[in-house]
Amino acid sequence: EREATNPQDSKYIDYEIPNRALTQTAFTIQTQSELCSEFFKALSLAHECVLEVDKQTGDTRYQGPSPDEVCLVDAAANLGFRYVGGSSNSSIISIFGQQVSYELLRSFEFDSDRKRMSVVVRDPFTGLLKLYTKGADSIIKSRLDKRVPQPFLATANKRLEEFSLQGLRTLIIGMRVIDPGELALFDSQFAATMNLPDREEQQKKLIDELEREIFILGVTAVEDKLQRNVPDTIRDLLRANIKVWMLTGDKLETAENIGKSCKLIQQDFSIMRMADTVPDTLAESLKGHKGVYEWCVAAKLKKAFLVEGTTLDLLLKEEAHIRTFVEIASGCESVICCRVSPKQKAEVVRLIKNRMKKITLAIGDGSNDVNMIQEADIGVGLYGNEGMRAVQSSDYALPEFQGLWRLLFVHGHWSYIRNADMILYFFYKNSIFTIPQFIFAILCGYSGRTVFDDFYITLYNLIFTAIPLVVRAVLEQDVNYRTVVTDTTTRRAKIVERPLVKDQFPKFYYIGQQNLVFNVTTFIVWFVNGILQAVAICLIAYWSLREAALDSTGIGPDMWYYSITVYTAIILVVTIKLAVYTQYCTILTWVSFIVFSLIMYFAWVWIAHLIKFFLSYNTAIALFTTWHFYLLVLMSFGFAWGIDVLMRFIPVEVFTSVVDWVQRLISFNREEEPKFYDNIDKKKLVFFEPPKAQKPAATPAGKAQGYQKVEQNPADLSISVAGQNPNVSVTAGDQTARQAYQPLPNDDRSLNTSQINRV
Repeated sequence: EREATNPQDSKYIDYEIPNRALTQTAFTIQTQSELCSEFFKALSLAHECVLEVDKQTGDTRYQGPSPDEVCLVDAAANLGFRYVGGSSNSSIISIFGQQVSYELLRSFEFDSDRKRMSVVVRDPFTGLLKLYTKGADSIIKSRLDKRVPQPFLATANKRLEEFSLQGLRTLIIGMRVIDPGELALFDSQFAATMNLPDREEQQKKLIDELEREIFILGVTAVEDKLQRNVPDTIRDLLRANIKVWMLTGDKLETAENIGKSCKLIQQDFSIMRMADTVPDTLAESLKGHKGVYEWCVAAKLKKAFLVEGTTLDLLLKEEAHIRTFVEIASGCESVICCRVSPKQKAEVVRLIKNRMKKITLAIGDGSNDVNMIQEADIGVGLYGNEGMRAVQSSDYALPEFQGLWRLLFVHGHWSYIRNADMILYFFYKNSIFTIPQFIFAILCGYSGRTVFDDFYITLYNLIFTAIPLVVRAVLEQDVNYRTVVTDTTTRRAKIVERPLVKDQFPKFYYIGQQNLVFNVTTFIVWFVNGILQAVAICLIAYWSLREAALDSTGIGPDMWYYSITVYTAIILVVTIKLAVYTQYCTILTWVSFIVFSLIMYFAWVWIAHLIKFFLSYNTAIALFTTWHFYLLVLMSFGFAWGIDVLMRFIPVEVFTSVVDWVQRLISFNREEEPKFYDNIDKKKLVFFEPPKAQKPAATPAGKAQGYQKVEQNPADLSISVAGQNPNVSVTAGDQTARQAYQPLPNDDRSLNTSQINRV
């Protein structure tokens, strides 16, 4: 439009695109306007989006395999090049209101290996066959025609660097003119591969050959905005000593800036970058990074490790490289693997599982994350614009990334204590129930008689002690940062959060990481406790009833009087112990304890008393009408409960944990006073301090191998090892990192001082 009114405004560029043989100019872009036109034609034609029309409102919108592709097509539409539909052999676009139909000859879809998408169309204005392509900058750059100058390549590289530093996702748009004979030859060769056993590989080679000698048209940048509370969530993951790895297809600079924006790389982190593409220098590069890593460990700096996908491929081919990489990566607080394919994502997860012996959780929102999600121990899919493949392949589905906070720190922590306590209690209640039968076997001369009726034995685990345990295992909570308060004006209850309590939740995660609830020691304590209580209950009842008279007539207790007395004491002990150890009580909890355990048990005693079929027939009257029964149950319960009080008192009062401390603050309504949380550190509750790294034996104290300390300003440093490998670098962001390294005398490595720059 500007050219029509003011032709002088057009900038003449004379961009000549020759044919593949370089024998003649196939197409010339004369002005900047024509270059923009070709650029936006490529965006509106080279895509896999479809146009959807709302039947009620008539509004249109694009749907595609990824939000990035929809964004680019929509951007071209807003700038006058609107895609309005098409078929399998045509694409129709509206150029400033004028509909133009392009014959679609070939379409090569995007995938994670190709990292590009191309179409071959016939231009209705010139009749030329044009190949439009878009893809990752590294892929398209390697396919540019290097035989002739690319006048816009330098500007494109500058823009790509600017966009990457801003954390934007970039693509390069290119084109070339195809000779009709070349396309006919491609069609014949492509058809000839249909009957070959390796036709997919042969077809990929043919397509790869066709998508070469590209001429650059421009670049695009898309902002991939973070969801709500992503930085806070990742910060808390790191606080909980959870190693966070980011596996992405973005380039290194973009991935680094995204890592900083989401707090995966924090200000006090030292950054190591590895981007080697030459196998010959990989060993030296890895050795240099190991030296930098050891320096960071000696200086007690937090570390982040960035690795490119091409380097990762080389690392995973040799066992020695894998061991060194695992050693470095396992000691870093965060790791970012960029330019990785879906297959590489799964390989990294497998490496962590097999080499580091860690429990892995993978979270993603796109189809390229499916392999990673399925390989991890726990897969989490996010609902989003990338489709439902990740959700369908996952164990858990979340609407947003911030849901991972509650999944791990709330439900994950509660799930651990629920399962751990349930297993411990299950062995405890069965040990206290089984031991009396062994003792009775001794007392009755191994006659084969059991101390309890068979129905009592069956109902013990089936009903009397089962339902309370199930209810507790479902509802138990040790600490909750949410509470219910009553609004003084409306008199209505509402749920509010305790901010200071919530801030402590990442610290609670150490309980499961260090396996403090379910371990050999706690198992032995619970099991031995059950044995001691069983012996006490059984022998107290035996010695008390052995020569006792129940009434003035001299009638003594029989076997079933003794049996039900012991059984009643056991039911009371295990039920009340479970109730006391329950930290979150609801109406359902009390109903399960009182109704489904105690009331059902005493009801069963009366039922067995009335029916002659049961061995304890006509025993309940003798029990409930004599004081011996009540006294014995009380004595047995008191002795057994004394052991529990000691077991509960010593861990809480002497070995106070952070959870016990916060529970006290909440119980005394002091949880909103920050000074009480300061006492957590004063009580020496160090939960997840990483083990101190072992210094190399051959390295002098305070020195990395081959280097000596040099005082530097407390500014950020970028340190690189020069020589064969210029890619070994570390950025120290901690204000305490005031020392770099220079080579020791008689050392063959040298420090490239030109690469020590303030950041």
